[in-house]
Amino acid sequence: QPALAPLQGSRLTVSHAFYRCGAGRGPNCVPDGDTLIMGQRKIRIVGIDAPEAGAKAGCPQEAQAAEAASAELLRLLNQGPFVLQPPQDGLLDQYGRELMTLTRTQPDGSVQDIAEELVASGKVHRFDRSHPRGGWC
Repeated sequence: QPALAPLQGSRLTVSHAFYRCGAGRGPNCVPDGDTLIMGQRKIRIVGIDAPEAGAKAGCPQEAQAAEAASAELLRLLNQGPFVLQPPQDGLLDQYGRELMTLTRTQPDGSVQDIAEELVASGKVHRFDRSHPRGGWC
């Protein structure tokens, strides 16, 4: 199956309902706290790192933290329409996920940065390639 082309800098407003990924859950889902899937597109939120779920978790605490991060991402995505904005060069991560920022304009005109909200919740860590990833165990 051919890879889908990244959005190459264009903005996309998303107003779909999202669910936790799993059998029978629909095309728009959240597999973990820093990734969303829309149909064939796998999107990694820029600037954050979430704990790993399931067999990838380093310890039971990380698996529990992963579920909490996923639930928080779902809550934020389902608050209403948001905008996906890829980097100008359409970067992909090492797993082929499109790198995106997610924002939402609030009724008062302020802009909610979903990554910043996740960091503020304490359920994900800020991620910057110049700093080592934090542990969850």
